[in-house]
Amino acid sequence: MARGKNSMDKSNFHYQMGIELIKTGNYRGAVEEFDKSILEDPENPENYFEKGIALEKLNKYEEAIDAYQKASELDAGNLAYLKVLIDSLIKGKWYDDALGECNKAIKIDPENMELKLLKSDILILNERYLEANEILNKCIDSDSKNVNLYLRKVDLYKKLELYDDSLEMIEKAIELEPQDINLILYKVDILSDSGNYKEAIEKLDKLLEKYSFNVDLYTKKAEILFYDDKVDESLEEMDKAIAIAPSNAYLYSKKAEILLNANMFESVIANVENGLKKAPENEILHYFKAVALAKLRKDGAMEEINRCISMNPKRSAYFVTKSEIYAGLKDYTASIAELDKAIELEPYKQDYYFFKAEILFNMGYNQEAIKVLDKGAAIDNRNSYTMIEVAEILNRQGLSEEAIKVLNKAINKDKDNISLYIKKISILSNIKETEQALETVKKAINIDPENEYLYVLKSETLLKSGRDKEAVAESDRRH
Repeated sequence: MARGKNSMDKSNFHYQMGIELIKTGNYRGAVEEFDKSILEDPENPENYFEKGIALEKLNKYEEAIDAYQKASELDAGNLAYLKVLIDSLIKGKWYDDALGECNKAIKIDPENMELKLLKSDILILNERYLEANEILNKCIDSDSKNVNLYLRKVDLYKKLELYDDSLEMIEKAIELEPQDINLILYKVDILSDSGNYKEAIEKLDKLLEKYSFNVDLYTKKAEILFYDDKVDESLEEMDKAIAIAPSNAYLYSKKAEILLNANMFESVIANVENGLKKAPENEILHYFKAVALAKLRKDGAMEEINRCISMNPKRSAYFVTKSEIYAGLKDYTASIAELDKAIELEPYKQDYYFFKAEILFNMGYNQEAIKVLDKGAAIDNRNSYTMIEVAEILNRQGLSEEAIKVLNKAINKDKDNISLYIKKISILSNIKETEQALETVKKAINIDPENEYLYVLKSETLLKSGRDKEAVAESDRRH
């Protein structure tokens, strides 16, 4: 890591102690040492920078950001400080602040391609897609042979579900590096994401003619067949891959994932047992076994997930699964305790807060549950689909009025999102507020008059309100 303009005096005892404590993983102790070093040398940016690193390791992102900002203020031309600060702001989803710091970095080094691409990434995260696209276009203009730039365009178009444009960009990348099998596989992914499973499989079959022992190709084919609801064929492809590389633990875990998603829990366990014969200490295989046992309510689930935690105590998903096992046993207090461990490890995982809220609702702690739900929603409250999920949770708990309030706020921010209206219509209809539901349907139709499903909803809502003749007339009008 590049150092600041005020080189730290290596004789500074507290600074050196802080560095050593970071190396040993004692991050709290490191913070204390850097605070002492700051008292001795408050103008040296490295004190604040290293303190920020220790704070970030403790998941204290806001305090870490304050420390990084102080380091950057003291050494305004240090790009290394700015990059770490930007990265932390992104982790915290403070995209506007990250963009501001990135602009400062670009002023320091205006020709730096890495910084321009970083700015593009932040703009995409901030849903400012046109501006991001402009930056990428300018980068391509200056370096038209750079495959990675086309791939970034592919990612942007995929995010916007512009699959034809994605395919056009990946073709340009393939033209530059026609022998790169990963680019062809990326094209396969785009075809699959767009629902064009047949062409995706055809591409893979052509590759398999040339690379018949490439297990990754069989695995990819298995994935796509599963997406196409061809579970048996998907499993056949995984078996082909395993036959080629019977000691590859990843292949057993991939097959276990397919079986788990197909709710074939007994088969998950049998497959995992075969994999564990080859790789007895593979934590992912133990994890899939734990999940399958939990789904079947069989003994051994807790033992397996505890084994996973002992293997990797930093993986939050293991604590979530343990929480789910306790919830299944209706031991909600223990379930909350495990979930809090997961949240401590990954405080920006929205789903963890939503799960915790549902457990609190089950315990009857409605007000506390709503606070946790709000905290989770705040992580990404600009995302309309997040607010739909919040509304669904509230509605499941019988808090329909609260759910409608959430949807109304989301609609005010995202007035053209039909999914918000559809969810609102559904909740209003279920609580017999049919007139409000009809008004909402009409608003949605005004926004998207070509959406046939909205007319179906209108007919159904008219029926629920007892206006049978109008419902029939609406149905006849469509046909």
